[in-house]
Amino acid sequence: MNAQTRLRLTGEFSLLGFALVATEAMAWVLSIVVNAVYESVPLFWFGRSAS
Repeated sequence: MNAQTRLRLTGEFSLLGFALVATEAMAWVLSIVVNAVYESVPLFWFGRSAS
């Protein structure tokens, strides 16, 4: 694998990692906001278990 391909793949995986972290953070903030507004929202809407 040449240096240009390695650099491109490193950039793509870095962007993928950032996108995953940003998506998780936004889902976490959304779950907090929704629970603050509607206090009885089931946790399974956010993919979390009750325990």
